[in-house]
Amino acid sequence: MQTISVSEAKDKLSQLVESIDTTHEAVTITRHGRPAVVMLSVVDLEALQETLTLLYDPQHKVEVEEADEDIAEGRTLSLAEVREQLARR
Repeated sequence: MQTISVSEAKDKLSQLVESIDTTHEAVTITRHGRPAVVMLSVVDLEALQETLTLLYDPQHKVEVEEADEDIAEGRTLSLAEVREQLARR
């Protein structure tokens, strides 16, 4: 993650926005040498928020634990089996 000062961010705001939007690399902006904020693309923020929502959903946590158990016990399907099941829907 790139780190720049507030004054540098002000001078390069247009370029900074374009770079973050294109590369999806977040940028830390410092004030008085200390991290103050992080800039990231809207797409990345939305993905992060969606991930957090899933992680905080108690039912999702149960489903993930069940899936982990299934994997540990070898209860999995091959890609061909998944495709076959989906085709029957």
